[in-house]
Amino acid sequence: MQQQKPLEGAQLVIMTIALSLATFMQVLDSTIANVAIPTIAGNLGSSLSQGTWVITSFGVANAISIPLTGWLAKRLAKSNCSCGRRSPLPRPPGPVAYPAA
Repeated sequence: MQQQKPLEGAQLVIMTIALSLATFMQVLDSTIANVAIPTIAGNLGSSLSQGTWVITSFGVANAISIPLTGWLAKRLAKSNCSCGRRSPLPRPPGPVAYPAA
């Protein structure tokens, strides 16, 4: 297995910003779902306690998709297929590859 050298300088800053934005978007998405519970429950004619299942299913879907994207990133990183413009940054390992994209 080939060792990757650590990111330095501008690449490190860009990767940090990309990861921060991905984390922010995840938290924002969860917050939007939490705020929407009363509206969702009201529109569906259910109670608030039943509406909280939206958040539970959202969390379960995230818990399943995060390891899956890591596996896909490892699997697809080895292929020579490229979709769109190539990034000047080296391809990050693991689950970082898809959220940062």
